[in-house]
Amino acid sequence: MTVKEKQDGFAEMRAEFALAREDVDQYAEQFWSDVRDKQQLAVMFREEMSEMESTFEQALAAFDAYAAEFESDVATKQDAATAFREEIEATRDAFETMLVEFEAYTEDFEDGVTAKQQRVDEFREEVAATHAAFAEALGDFEAFAREFDEDVQAKQQDVEAFLETVEEVRAAYEQASDEFSRAVVDFYGYEEGSAQAAADTADASATVDESAAAQSTTDSDEPADPADDGVDIPVGDSELPTINDQLADEESGSQDEEGAPEDMVKCLTCGEYYQAITESHLQTHELSMEEYKEEHGPDVALFPGEE
Repeated sequence: MTVKEKQDGFAEMRAEFALAREDVDQYAEQFWSDVRDKQQLAVMFREEMSEMESTFEQALAAFDAYAAEFESDVATKQDAATAFREEIEATRDAFETMLVEFEAYTEDFEDGVTAKQQRVDEFREEVAATHAAFAEALGDFEAFAREFDEDVQAKQQDVEAFLETVEEVRAAYEQASDEFSRAVVDFYGYEEGSAQAAADTADASATVDESAAAQSTTDSDEPADPADDGVDIPVGDSELPTINDQLADEESGSQDEEGAPEDMVKCLTCGEYYQAITESHLQTHELSMEEYKEEHGPDVALFPGEE
């Protein structure tokens, strides 16, 4: 090979080396550019990793706290479960005891049912007998009530007739009193009501009362002595007997010389005699029928003939 050929070969090699160097420089530039980008990415990745590490540490701390709390809750729940199991065991024992007692009670109850049914049947029979006796007593009471109403009506008629007699006697008394007053004026010569008239009237009252009674008998065609009809004629400011007094006399009756009147019963509280001891009469003593029987005995007479 000649020198020229060698020089030409070296020139070609230089040209190829220059081209290769340009390629290497471009590659190196691109490589360093990529290295810088990767370095920036690495810095950013480190920052992100630092943040993630901080977040992970916080999450790990929270998890540790939750794990500790969870373990505490688990221990508490285990203790509660243990206590609950013990309660269940105690309840089971109590239930078994109660079951045994209930079975014993069931046996006793079944044994007593028959006896109770027998007592119920007997009670029903007693109720039926009592009902029949009550119906009979009710019939007797209704008959007595009718007879009592008729008796009351008859007594009311007697009272009305008596009141008419009282009014007639009262009118006769007032007329006699007026005539007596006029006679006093005519006799003494002064008006009735003065002090002297009052004194003279007191001295002459006995004689004039007899004259007034005789005059009232003549005017009213009544018996000479009004007391024969059970009426007392008072003199002066005394009042005539009231309707309530007559009704009380009719209710209580009068005793004969030998003792209690017939068809009457004695009230052991006031000692008076009545046709019957009723609830309304006992209320005048502030007593109920039960209190009256408690005071004088359950067999105390309430109607005539029960002594």
